[in-house]
Amino acid sequence: MSSILKPYGFEKLKSTWSSRSSDAVLMFEPQKSNYSNEYYMNIGVFYPGVDDVEHPIFRNAHIVNRLEEIVPLDERSRCKSLLDLDSDITLEARVEGLNRYLIEFGLPFLSKLDRLAKVKSLLSQSTPEQVFPKMSLLRYLFPERNL
Repeated sequence: MSSILKPYGFEKLKSTWSSRSSDAVLMFEPQKSNYSNEYYMNIGVFYPGVDDVEHPIFRNAHIVNRLEEIVPLDERSRCKSLLDLDSDITLEARVEGLNRYLIEFGLPFLSKLDRLAKVKSLLSQSTPEQVFPKMSLLRYLFPERNL
């Protein structure tokens, strides 16, 4: 992940890769399953103006999803296999595949959400399938709705 994320300004702190700007903290966080040798690639965005958290971590994210959920349906099985360490995939193929998914789907997903104005516009039009905002974000963006 380092070779892919560092050029985009991501830095690693513990298990989370994050990129900070004045508008948002974009995050990738691998999470190991408690029940198997599978991993999940969590994706999240934290907006500093919404909640007063000095050093946001993944659980503070206002929007969350997983890489394996944002790839196209016909790619999900392959993505999940790459994240399953018990699957019969070479390390080289696993790294290459996950890097491809991060570049083609993970980073573009986050770039759609890197500014509050983009998120408000996106959520105003409809409820996008892959964007799951926390209530605090909705209250901040749409105070007139009395959520």
